[in-house]
Amino acid sequence: MNIGIDRKGITPVIAIVLLLMVTVGAVGVVYTQFQSL
Repeated sequence: MNIGIDRKGITPVIAIVLLLMVTVGAVGVVYTQFQSL
């Protein structure tokens, strides 16, 4: 069990998940704005 390799492998996944959540959040806000129009 190499913890160093695990961390290096998990960190990009966390970054991608955070980026994905931010993107979904932004799209949700834009979609809501268009819906109110």
